[in-house]
This record gives sequence, C-alpha cells and structure tokens, in this order.
Amino acid sequence: MGQAVSEGLVLDGETYWEFFHQSFGEYAHSRWLLRQGTHSTAITRLIRALSSGHSNLWPLTTSLLSQVTLYDDYRHLAGRVPADTTEAARTQIVSSLGRVEEDALTDALERVRADPTLMRSVTLDLGDAPARHLGAAHKALVAAVGEHPAELTGPAANALAKLLARTPEEDLPTRLREALTAVRAARQHLDQAGQVVWQNYPHRLLAAALPGVVDADLERDLGPDPTRKNRKGVPKEVLTVLRENYPGLGDLARRTAIFAHLRAPLSADQKAEFARCVLAVPCPPSLSDDDGVRTMRLFWECPTVREEWGWTTWRQLLAAKLPKNWDNAQIKLVARLGATDLDVRTGVVSDTLERRGEMTRHVNILNRLAADHSEWLAGQLLALDFEDPRRTANLSSVAYCLQNTELPLATRLRVLRALDAAREAAPRNVWPAQVVLAGDLVEEHLRILKDLHTVRVEPHVVRTMLKSWANSGSTRVLAAVAGQLRELDTGLSDTNGRNSESLQTRARLESRLAHLDEKARAWLSAAVLDGESPSVAGTAVSTLQGLEDLPWHELTPWLCELFRSPHTDAVTRLTQIFLDRSRVVDAVFTQHAGPLLGTALTRMRRAVATDENPDLIRNLLRLIIRVDEHATLGRDEVMEVYDITRSRLPDAPPKEGGSSTLSASTAPSAERERRREQSGWYSAALRDVSTMCGALLGTRLSRAEIRGLLTELLPPMPPQIMGSTVRKRAATLLKGVCHHDPEGLDWLDALVVRTDLTTGIKYAIAEAVLNIDGKRREGRAAGLLALPGCPREVADHIRDELRHCD
Repeated sequence: MGQAVSEGLVLDGETYWEFFHQSFGEYAHSRWLLRQGTHSTAITRLIRALSSGHSNLWPLTTSLLSQVTLYDDYRHLAGRVPADTTEAARTQIVSSLGRVEEDALTDALERVRADPTLMRSVTLDLGDAPARHLGAAHKALVAAVGEHPAELTGPAANALAKLLARTPEEDLPTRLREALTAVRAARQHLDQAGQVVWQNYPHRLLAAALPGVVDADLERDLGPDPTRKNRKGVPKEVLTVLRENYPGLGDLARRTAIFAHLRAPLSADQKAEFARCVLAVPCPPSLSDDDGVRTMRLFWECPTVREEWGWTTWRQLLAAKLPKNWDNAQIKLVARLGATDLDVRTGVVSDTLERRGEMTRHVNILNRLAADHSEWLAGQLLALDFEDPRRTANLSSVAYCLQNTELPLATRLRVLRALDAAREAAPRNVWPAQVVLAGDLVEEHLRILKDLHTVRVEPHVVRTMLKSWANSGSTRVLAAVAGQLRELDTGLSDTNGRNSESLQTRARLESRLAHLDEKARAWLSAAVLDGESPSVAGTAVSTLQGLEDLPWHELTPWLCELFRSPHTDAVTRLTQIFLDRSRVVDAVFTQHAGPLLGTALTRMRRAVATDENPDLIRNLLRLIIRVDEHATLGRDEVMEVYDITRSRLPDAPPKEGGSSTLSASTAPSAERERRREQSGWYSAALRDVSTMCGALLGTRLSRAEIRGLLTELLPPMPPQIMGSTVRKRAATLLKGVCHHDPEGLDWLDALVVRTDLTTGIKYAIAEAVLNIDGKRREGRAAGLLALPGCPREVADHIRDELRHCD
C-alpha cells in the first residue's frame, strides 16, 4: 500500500485510504469480484444491491461486465444484472459493445428497446459503437426512430450521424437511405416545436455522410482548379439516395443535396431527375443567391431539362410558376443572361414597357441591368413612339430603374422632355415616371408641379406622384417643393377624403422634412400622439429611424415628447433611436435623462397593463438602464421598475394548502393567455428580470435580498407556462444570479427540496448548477440526485449530462 501511495494511485487520509481516480478503484474492485467467480456470493450481493436501487454501484458493474473473458460467463452474468433503469441500460449496452460477439449487443438491445426512456439513455453509446458493431447499432437506432418517433427521433438522429461518418463507402448508400427514411417518417409524429427542430436532423445525417460538402466553397470547387481532380466526389449511388429523399428533407439538408449535385459530373438524365425533385418543392431559404443561380443555370444549360419543362426561350424560363423562392433564381439568371446577350436585354425592356409577362420579375431584372447599361436603357426610351399607349404602359417602372444610375445630365433631360409628349396618352405612368427620373433636379420638379396645375390629372395619379416624391425625392428637392406638395395633399383630401395609405405617404414626406421644418414636426406630433392609426404613427417614426446624418441633438427634445404615443410600433422605434449612441450621444442624453425616466416608467406601466409587444417593454427597460448611467436611480425607483416587470409573471404563491396557479384577480382569459404564449410574454418577462438583476438590482440590493425576490417569484410559475423557452430563460436567470454568489448553490439546493416548485423550474435549477459547478461526477449537480425533491425527469437529465464526465 505504501508503494501505491508513493506512486499517487492511492491517497492516504490518515484514518482511511482512497483511490486517486474513481475508475481505477472500480477496475480493481471488479477484478477482485471476478476472482471470486461469477456465481460467487459477493457478486450475488452486488446484484441484489443493484436491484434495490443502489445507483452508485453501476459504474462498478459496468467495469465488472467489461472484464469478463468467457462469453458464456458474460451472458450468464449480464442476464442476472437488471436492465430496467437508465443506468442499468447503459451498463448493458456499454459492456456489450466491448464484446466481439454480435449476440451480446442484440440481447442487450432486446431488453431495453421497448422503453423509450431506456433507449434514449443508450443512443449516444450506440453512436460510439466500434467498427465491428456499426451495422447492428445502425439497425437498432433506425428501429428506435420507427418505434418511438416522438421521444427518440432527435437523439437517434444524432447517434446515426456519428455512425454514418464511419460507415464504409460500400454500405453508405443503403444505410443513409434507411436513416433518412426513418427520420422523414417520424416527422408526422412530432408536435409543432418538434417539427421546427426536426429540420436539423436530416442535415446532421448528410453532414456526417458527406464531409466537405456541407460547407463547400462552390466558387473554388466549380472554378478552374488543377487540384480538383484530387478531391473525392460523392458516389453516384449516394446522389441517387439524395434525389429519392429530396422532397422530404429539411431546408439545410436540401441545400447540402444541391451542393453535392453541383459538385458532381451529372448525365443529362441525372440532371433531369434532379430538376424534377428540386423544382417540386420550395427553394431552400439557406441557399445563397449565387448557388440558386448556379442550380437554375445547370437546368437551363441542359437540353433534356429545357425540353421537359418547355423552356424554349428565356421568357418561358422567367414565366415558369415554380414553388416558393425559386423566382429569385429565375430573375437573377435571366439578368445575367441579359448582361451578355443584347437580344435578351432588349426583350426584357420591350416586355416591361408593354406589360407583357409578370412585371415584378421584369422590373427586378431591369434594376440589375440598369447599373451597367443605363445609357443603353435611356436610348431604348428615346427611341419609343410615346404617343402609342401600348409602348408607355410601364414607363414609371423603367424610369425608376434609371433613377439612381450614373446617367449623364443631358441624357436625363432629353428623356424627361421626351416624356412630356406621352402625358396625355399614358398619364398614370408618365407623370410618376418624370417625378422619379427628375432625381435631384429641383428645376425639373418645379416644372412638373407647374405643368400639373395647367391640366386635369386624375387624383389617383397625383397620389402616385406624391408617393414618389415622399419615397425617393431628395431632401433638397423636398425642401424646395414642400409647400406645393402639402397643397396637393390637402386638395386631394378635401375632395376624396383620407385613408391610411395616403396618410402614410404624408407621414413619410413630413418625416423627411422634420429636421428642417416646424410645420413637419407639428404634423408628425399630431399623427403620433393623437392620431388613431398605428400604421401612420409607425411609418412616421420608421422613416425618421431610417434617415442618416440628421441633427439628432436638435431633434431630441421633440422626440422625447413623442414617447407619450399610445402606438406600440412608434414607441418601440423611438426607444431604438434613443438607444443608438451614435444618434443620441451621451452628452445630449444626459440633458434629458431625468424627464425620460418618468416618461419611460409611465409608458412601461401602460404596455404591461395592455399586453403590448414584449420587445417594446424590453426596449423601455434598456432605456431606463441607460438613464441610470447618466442620472443614477435610487433604490425606490429601481424597485418600481422591478415591480412593473414582476407584474408580468404569475402572482405570489397561494395560501397554505392551495395550488400553484395564477391568482383569480389577474388570471388571463384563455384568449389573452393564448396571445401571451404566442408573443413569448413569460419568457420575455424572465429575460427582463435577469437583465434587471445584472444591470440595476445588483448595485442596490444585497445578494440575499435578490435571492429573496426570486424565492417569491419562482413558486407561482404554473406548469402550463413552463415550455422549453421559459425553462431556458429561468436557467439563465439563476445562472446569472448565482454565478458569483458564494451562497448561490446552497440556495439552489434548498429550492430543489421545496414541494411548491414545478418540474420545469427544477429543470432550470439543474441547468444552472451544471453550468456554475461544471459537469463532475462528485459535483453539486450529482448532489441534487440525492435530494428528496428532485423529480425523476430532472434526475435523468442530470445523469445524461454527467455521463461522459471524468
């Protein structure tokens, strides 16, 4: 023993000895047990202890089974060992994976496969199966997904991915097909949240099976690279599997399947088959624009595909009604064709002017072409017969494409003068087109307005012109013609009345003049503070928010007044402006910090009382935190902010003997509760409490006082609101509060023992302890397992987290 102590294998505790490393102790003890014989009394006592619930003996049992030499002895001993708990199941599977005999794993799986909880506990072990057991482990995991889809699809998919990464090439197509088929079939059995997460599972399978394809650099792979021939391609049998399963894959997996095909040499028939499956479903949102165009070009340049889809010319390609998001690739491919092909470019302009085809697509193409072909496009307009209404049906769209191009002044003026002749033939298109094309030329805008008074123009045309000025007119132009534009708007309103769209146009106009014109600010104040339309108020502040280089220091006093607005979107955007330190700089903010605090608190109370968007409430809290940086809040003021935030969560615990539910006085109706769940009301409230603990409460209250607030807050959280997001928020809150609190972990232990906390809160406590103390077999998280209030689900989670720790 002295030699073992000197070597550091055993620690001398004066009155006792212990092994330096736990696993070495288990190894030595199990060797001693085996020397007694597999039928010995010592082993019988061990098995009896296991059956009575001594979970701390399972590591020893795993070591014991792993060291049995003879297979008959192993089968006898494994059969005597229980397999009815997660620790027991892991012991059976881990030890069987260490055997060379296939029957060992088959027998172990037969004992656990019917229970999804047991199977879940062994999925990671099956994913680490040695090469000799790859096939059996794969088969077991595929079967588990089919038998327990709701419980095991995620864990089994992760384990299958680990197996596929080590699967021999000759077996890969078959096993990939089996895994994808099982995971796809499981989707229908998942709830709404599970459906969202499911998207990742096929992707993980493909990422493991096709290393190097998921993060492929297609620019490099498809370019002239002499080393490309040395890069391993995707086997054609695997490509076949991808095409077979493509429609049922998630977004990321579809992108990976596309990458694999773009990198591979495909025959015409393979391209046609690929097109049939890819164009049958929406384009993956994660597919980049360039990769989408590459995919569409692959199909366009294949005669077999074009014949099958009827794409004789670019017009048929552009007009094809493909599933969602493929239109972007269609548009950009035709634009790239037009950049080098004059016939395509001319055809796009002709179709746009005469409104042939889908105009949105044509105008998007022209926008892309105009940057490099502006003078050519202007020449196309000048060559028109403007008196023919068929040739001027969409002049405003073409003019819009020319608006921001580097068009020479002389050419721009020629086009504007030429358009005068078309006003009578196509007023709806020509007048707005001239407003857009006039750009920053103030004299041209004044000329247009003067001409407008000399002829009768329909009100809807004038509305369109006003919208063009409000959206695209420069500040210089708007300042010069503001009075005339207001007169036009007022005249139209007196004749035709107001509607939300016209008011939003006026809001954009006045917002763009707010820094120059007192009349603009007065109109905006009325719309934001007293107007009935949330969309008009939101448009006003949104326009201000989108402007750059404004004199924010001059506008700040006026903007402070707008916080009294009842409109959620408008106030949310105002807070974003005030939180942007590049706009409202510290020196300016300090001057208004005091009044802002009262305004923000009043607005926060209203937002909470009426269940407004949680983003507004969070932004108001962040605004108050910034106020605290410049005008330190007192303890009472901080507690007032906390009380408002706290009121968003269920009330204080009921009296002794009651149930943990929302109090009758504040319990939301079913409809209100549904809206709260959809908006993430409770998780957002916990997030804001967490923010307060770090930014405000921590410098005013003692750690014990903060723990006291949370001790009051947590018990009334009912199970029905404890979804995964709320649990994560609660865990983040507890981690933040306890991380630097010496008494934090003891407090969390005391919470676990309580009987008035839901399982969801105790799950969050476990997550916090694991994060703070780390994943250690003898750590604080393991200590939670021995506490009387630790629910089984939480205990199983802790054991899973501690599975591979040292």
